[in-house]
Amino acid sequence: GLILGTLKNLGETPYNDEVAYGHIVHSPTLVANLKEYLDVISKRDMRKGDILLLLDADQPVHLGIVTEIKFIHSYARGARKVIEEELTEEWKKKIVMVFRIRGIE
Repeated sequence: GLILGTLKNLGETPYNDEVAYGHIVHSPTLVANLKEYLDVISKRDMRKGDILLLLDADQPVHLGIVTEIKFIHSYARGARKVIEEELTEEWKKKIVMVFRIRGIE
């Protein structure tokens, strides 16, 4: 999806896209795949380019990319498109984990 498409545009594509899932993602599989390819970092150390794992319906299944003071994500409710929006306190409360792409400074 969004994350792998972005990595492909950056020329960083050692990752396989898991496409055999329905609308409801199996969160333990998602988390395991993220940990296999990305480094887990502290929320307080997040910066532009980091990947957020967020809660959606109380499950860690939603991903976003940190920008300057916002984040980009694929928003299924309402807009149904990729959007950039403020990383508000409400969104910050939904952050479960923060990942950094290995080898990208």
